Amino acid sequence: MTILLSFLNFGPYHLARLGEAQRLAGFDGVNLCGLEMARVQSEYAWGEIAGERPRCASPNIPLEEVRVTDWLDYLAPILDDIAPDVCAIAGYSHPAMLSLITLCAQRSIPWLIMSDSREVDMPRKKWREWTKARVVKLASSGFAAGRIHIDYLAKLGLSPENCFSGYDVVDNDRFASEAAKCREHDVSAWRMTDGQLPPYFLSSSRFIPEKNLFRLLDAYALYRRQADAVGNPGQTPRSLCILGDGELKSSLVAHAVSLGFEVVPSAPWDDLRAPGDAAAPVVYLPGFRQINELPRFYAHADAAILASTKDTWGLVINEAMASSLPVLVSNRCGSAPELVREGANGYTFDPYRVDELAGLMTRLAALPEPDRKSLGETGKRIIADWGLDRFAGGLRQAADKALEVGPKKAGLLDRILLKSLILLGSLRQ
Repeated sequence: MTILLSFLNFGPYHLARLGEAQRLAGFDGVNLCGLEMARVQSEYAWGEIAGERPRCASPNIPLEEVRVTDWLDYLAPILDDIAPDVCAIAGYSHPAMLSLITLCAQRSIPWLIMSDSREVDMPRKKWREWTKARVVKLASSGFAAGRIHIDYLAKLGLSPENCFSGYDVVDNDRFASEAAKCREHDVSAWRMTDGQLPPYFLSSSRFIPEKNLFRLLDAYALYRRQADAVGNPGQTPRSLCILGDGELKSSLVAHAVSLGFEVVPSAPWDDLRAPGDAAAPVVYLPGFRQINELPRFYAHADAAILASTKDTWGLVINEAMASSLPVLVSNRCGSAPELVREGANGYTFDPYRVDELAGLMTRLAALPEPDRKSLGETGKRIIADWGLDRFAGGLRQAADKALEVGPKKAGLLDRILLKSLILLGSLRQ
């Protein structure tokens, strides 16, 4: 069996999934091929990735610059050359993926939809949901992030018995081992220089509205006011480190300054303190960092925070848990019901309740170090069930089911609809 695994652009996370799935699939004769639509996607500033890349439909033109009418011409010869038995297609919103769905229908190739969309992600309009349902019903099986994502595919008409979970995972072993190395190496080095790292909470995201970073700053300000008022001896107030970049950066900096924070455009370890110095109310903004740099930030944080008002999953929580960190996760994040056990590895909160998040910061900061470590170790055990092997197994199950169900027939209305959606350029998920 040949499976074609397609994404808009293969970043480090996708390559790790592809590699593990190829390794596991190869034991029983499955040929797994990767296909990315373009080498460059402006939404993600991933650096140059060493090693062999998967096949690419548009290797020389950035994703956003390809004409929607060209995708069929780019993809048809690749599909004919690979001749897959099953296509795994990431979403149904982009014209490239809609074009791949169209080609599968023309060639009677069963395909499976990979999705982490949820019904609660945005206001739903009947005409748009009807349109999406027409597209999703052409899939022979589904591969989703978790239970709530399968529920949405089912509402769109795909049988839940034909859907499997495990789509949103990271390389747990890499984050765990690299974070452990950083803890051991860095702490030893800092002791030799008589320096002390300011304790900090960590958040990592794009600087866009739905990541809710302004309320995160407000919650941090409230936490600091409460910490300063109580003034617990022996407890150093935490700083806040926000990784990422984006359209809201200048506004976020201005908001942090208006709250009385010093904004430092570097990593916390570039600001080592003398032992005993109290931490000033600092917000660190080190910018966007590549995946190989992330474990060091997780290694030395006290907790990871994801405050999104809308987030289909939130892979940063996988990364943090693999790195043995407690987590504070908005209840609007798709990963929350799957990964967070209240009081065991962290807490969930209402992202619109600044006081609620501030209270959880206070609670975590007040925990003795052994108790915080216990939360992190519990999280590491939980996330062990959500590793690359789960992606490989779920993909294989979905592919087997797609073969069993067989290709769905696209009627005249379906073909007209797909063509129209490609010309329109997108279908929001």
